[in-house]
Amino acid sequence: MKKKLFFFATLLVAVVAAFGLTSCSQEDMPDTPTREGMVDVVMSTSLPQGLQTYGVNSAEGGLKNLEDKGYTVRYIMEIYPEGSTTKVQRMIKYEPITPGGTYRNTTFKTRLLASKYKFVFFADIVRKVNNFPYGEQITGMTAPYYCNRYFYSNTDEESDVLIRPTHPTAFPTYVEGDLQNICASRAATDTEQNPYTEMYDAYSCTESVDLRNEPIQQEFVLKRPFAKLRLVTTDADQLLATPDWSKSRVDITTSDIPTGYNALTGESVNVSERGYWNGGSQALNSDVYSNETGTEKTIAVFYLPVPAKSQNLTFTINVKDASGKSLAQGIQLTVENVPLVGNKLTTIKGNLLSKNAVVNVRIDDEFEDNETIIEYGKEASTVDALKAAMTGKDETITYTGKVTKGNGFELDFTNVARTTPVYGEGNTATLTLAFASVEEGAVLTFKGENAPKTLCIKTNTKCSLRINLPSTDINYDGSSYKYIVTNAGCKTKRSGTTYDAFFVAGNGDKFYSHTDTDYDESHLFKINADFTLPANIECLNDIMHQSGSCNWASSLTAGTNVWDFVGNANN
Repeated sequence: MKKKLFFFATLLVAVVAAFGLTSCSQEDMPDTPTREGMVDVVMSTSLPQGLQTYGVNSAEGGLKNLEDKGYTVRYIMEIYPEGSTTKVQRMIKYEPITPGGTYRNTTFKTRLLASKYKFVFFADIVRKVNNFPYGEQITGMTAPYYCNRYFYSNTDEESDVLIRPTHPTAFPTYVEGDLQNICASRAATDTEQNPYTEMYDAYSCTESVDLRNEPIQQEFVLKRPFAKLRLVTTDADQLLATPDWSKSRVDITTSDIPTGYNALTGESVNVSERGYWNGGSQALNSDVYSNETGTEKTIAVFYLPVPAKSQNLTFTINVKDASGKSLAQGIQLTVENVPLVGNKLTTIKGNLLSKNAVVNVRIDDEFEDNETIIEYGKEASTVDALKAAMTGKDETITYTGKVTKGNGFELDFTNVARTTPVYGEGNTATLTLAFASVEEGAVLTFKGENAPKTLCIKTNTKCSLRINLPSTDINYDGSSYKYIVTNAGCKTKRSGTTYDAFFVAGNGDKFYSHTDTDYDESHLFKINADFTLPANIECLNDIMHQSGSCNWASSLTAGTNVWDFVGNANN
């Protein structure tokens, strides 16, 4: 991402406290103030002015992309006594979003007892609507009012009523809202339906302020708590008719994404509602992005609460023409290990509408020039092509060459270099190698310097592994192995993985073979750092053998080089 994105990633909130009805100047206050009684508080919020835009971009945030659509920024402030989850006050302000307008600034003025509070802010994008959903009057609200799938609120800034919409088949279809339960409900009535998914962008901040003795002026930063996810297809030009993106749809049908956000605690939460991204009606909105040219087309964007870990996401894509006919109906796209990080953009890019999709996942950090790219769908048929395909970043590459028992497979990371090593010292990259064709009994060898921090090895036949990567952690993504010899760390393994024998060299890590029987005849040995067998070789798994001892261990000879033993596919 370019550095200009920084200006759309933060809100600045200045806090000024004035006392009684006197001036709020610094000179009126003692050096070490101790305040009592009621305090007049002025909360000023502002967004830095953005750089000139050259077209709406799906890589930008909602505030920038909706400047000319007639929407409004809603600023919500809730105040909680320190340590309490019961608010003492809520205030709401509105600023119309207009190019070059004043929507980047607003002010809250209130009076509080001098004490310690948590000030909680949430700024979102709303539109004005005239009718209540299902014609049902909502207690405390009058039409017209401001609405999105997060909350309804009155246009009168004297009102502190906040209503959260719920599932349209539930009754009532709304509940009282607060900033501890922020959920973009999948309610799908015309009232809650947002014409643009950019409306789900928002900013938040929570800060403790002690009005008894802290400086009378403070500055906070509001930050986007959500991750932005976008799908960009590179094959829209292959469709036989022109899509009508407003009639098309993308849903995330499988995920563990949280459904809500608690602005008081700053954490993602699960509330009773499902989010709009999972089962809710939504337009793809790609007509918004005026700067897109060529074959690349944004077909969906989502603003999502941040999960605890990367997600395996399954998307359902249905693209229609102007008459409503499906041009790409029911396409399912599954992408593994998609990282969703607060205030960051993740892009899934590739031939999303094709049957044989090639998918790239890209993360852009809005605050820095650095970026992390996860590439899916890359293929290589030779070891040289595999080395050339490596970028040194998080990526998945499928090795399509046939790995035979006679020839095996060997990847030496020492020679994976351009002008500098692709995986330099201290790298944090995860390289996933998926093997399309491995003959049973074949040996896969991985060795060398400057290897990735994590290596995931995906196999589907019973093969052997030789791993000499002492600074790397391994994800064993195979169901069965004959032999494994390694001095690497063990990060994860596939559930139910089995092996015949596992040799752990030096400071390497082991894992235990899985069996559904009462006894386990797999063998586990600790060997020397140079891959030779020690004199006192002992099977660490003999207690699980039916005989209670390991006869195989007694047949092994001290000094034998296990690396060479495993490398011989005839063993």
